[in-house]
This record gives sequence, structure tokens and C-alpha cells, in this order.
Amino acid sequence: MRFIHTADWHLGRQLYTQPLLDDQEFALLQLIELVEEHRPDALIVAGDLYDRAVPPAEAVALLDRTLSRIILDLGVPVLVVAGNHDSPDRVGFASAVLDAGGLHMAGRLEAEPRSVVLGEGDDLTRVWLLPYADPIETRHALGDESVHDHQDAVRGCLERIRACEAAEPRQVLVTHHFIGGGIVSESERGLTVGGTGAVGAELFDGFDYVALGHLHRPQSIHDARLHYSGSLLKYSFDEAAQPKSVSIVDLTDEGLTVTPVPLAPRRDVRRIEGTLTDVVMGAAADDARDDYVEIVLDEPVMPPDAAGRARELYPNMLRIARKVELLEPDGHAEPGPTSVEKLTDGVLFERFFEYTTGEQLAAEEHAVLLELLAERERSLRGE
Repeated sequence: MRFIHTADWHLGRQLYTQPLLDDQEFALLQLIELVEEHRPDALIVAGDLYDRAVPPAEAVALLDRTLSRIILDLGVPVLVVAGNHDSPDRVGFASAVLDAGGLHMAGRLEAEPRSVVLGEGDDLTRVWLLPYADPIETRHALGDESVHDHQDAVRGCLERIRACEAAEPRQVLVTHHFIGGGIVSESERGLTVGGTGAVGAELFDGFDYVALGHLHRPQSIHDARLHYSGSLLKYSFDEAAQPKSVSIVDLTDEGLTVTPVPLAPRRDVRRIEGTLTDVVMGAAADDARDDYVEIVLDEPVMPPDAAGRARELYPNMLRIARKVELLEPDGHAEPGPTSVEKLTDGVLFERFFEYTTGEQLAAEEHAVLLELLAERERSLRGE
């Protein structure tokens, strides 16, 4: 049995203010070519098709074109679960009708486990489709008042699956959750703001392969059996060094093999560090100045018109900052998501503004913010 495992497409997403739909289509065309070349038994998409519950029309059209090519033109079935960014009802719409055409989509969590059997004769594999299990929704779906967190929710769903006593020799699970021990990225918004709890890897014992979505870095947890294929593209600058790929999964009587296949980006996402002089001199030998870049300047103060000078060299520069502005309170460079308790109110507001609007505060707005925070501090001191 052979699958191509992918996840976290986030169609419709922006990187800061830069729309990424053309970049996403560029990657999906490579995925279609891989499906045509390897002719897997199924394509697995482990959640977060879209970046928003109500995606833009262009994102829906891109998904339609992609799935039509794979299912109708190539004859390869597609198995999808809803992620935490998806609308469960949108993903699950007309699922009974779509099943007959080879598109198997599990949207809203239901009490009855959803599965698809693949293969022929005695060489069968049952693939269980478990969408993102929000604790509150899971409590209602299962009628189980003991569900209070994500660990309880996933445990309850898997107990229902195991109670089905499936007879197929191989059992595969497709789901969208954060397994403890996984490495996270800034672009996993639900994780960085504390909205998504981890679940234990031990819950998934007994499955021959668990196709995971939610974490954007390609990685396996403990062994290849629990595997995140990673996101379609780099969705934050802290992912600049991460290769993006899809996973070809071969599941045979001899064992499991997971092979990553890199996806070439239309434009790479890069972080460039150094003084402004370093950046200017380095640009002369840079053949990829059209990439999406973040420039981190090692300067005591921001040089005059640094952003304008850098943008002349890198037209798709999306962010420029001094290195000291990206440090943790202890003076060390921030490696990734930071504990909320360590951040000042000003930094928290700036990140919230950036998260909700995709833009950074303008200099004038930043000055107003500092004055308001100072005024609040004086008020708290009774001045």
C-alpha cells in the first residue's frame, strides 16, 4: 500500500501582507506531478486545507482545480480530515455524494467513526479519518461529559475506533493534532497563543501509520509511525531553514518506509542578517533577490531609510528589524514561539496587531502605543 501524505496547505494564507495563492498553486502543481508519477493508492491530506473557516473564493477554486486533476484525471482517491483552521461543515459538505467519486472528507466530528477501506483481495488497509477534535465539540458528539481537554477528546475518539474491531490487516489513522514532543513553529497560530493542547503519543498505539497534520515542520514523533508531513510552504520566517516536502509512505508486510520528497518554492522565504552594509554588499552576489525576505540588522540604531534602501535590493522584503528588537528579555535571540509571560504589554500588542491584520504597526502608531502604555503605568502608580 502506497500513500502520498501531505497536510497544512492553508490555502488563502498571507505572509505578512503578501498573498501566497500563486505560490501555493506552484507547489500543488508539483504535488499533482508526484501523484501522476507514483500513482499511490490514495492521497492523504491531514487537515487545514484552508487558512480560514471562510476562505476566499480564489482559494476554493484552487482546491477544486487540484482535487479535480487528482481524482478525475488521474483516478487517485483523496482522503481529507478537517483541521482546526477549517470549517468542519464546509469540509464535510456533501460527503456521502463525494465518497462515490473518490473524495472522502471527514469534516465535523461524529460519534460514529469514519473510515475508508483501500486495496483489493486480501491486501486491504482500513484508513480511519479523525478530524480535529475540539474538547467541547467532542464532549457533545460523543455524549461523554468526562471530556475536558484534548487528551480526553482524542482518547475518547480512539476508543470508539478500536471498539469497531476492524478485520483488515493494516490500520492507518489520519488526524490533525499536536502530539507532545513535536517541534512547533511561529506560523502555527493556535499553538503560539496557547489555544491548542498537546496529546500523548501513547494514545496512538496499535496503528500501523498515523498521518498527522498541525505541526508545520516535517518530523516524526519517536519513530516513523507517527509522522507529520509538514506544511505546503514556509509560513513564517522562523521556518526559513526548514525544507518543505510531502511524504511518500509505503506500508507493506515487511514494514513501513516514509520518504520525504522536497517541494521547490516559487519564491523562497529567507532571513538575512548583518549590518546594512553587509546586506547591501551581499545583494550584489545574491541570485534570488526576488525571494520573500526578512532583514535583521545588527545595528545599534536603525540606519536612516534602511527599509527603503533594502527594498530597492529586495523588492519582496516583508519585514526589517534590528536584532536587539528580536531578543528575549534575557538577551538571547528568540528561537521561535515565546512564552506569553515573558513578553511586555507593548510586544504583546504588536504581535496581536500583526497576527490579526498581517501588518506591522507604523512608526506613528507605535509612538501612540508607547504613550498610552506609559499613561496607564502612571495611572496605576497613582500619578
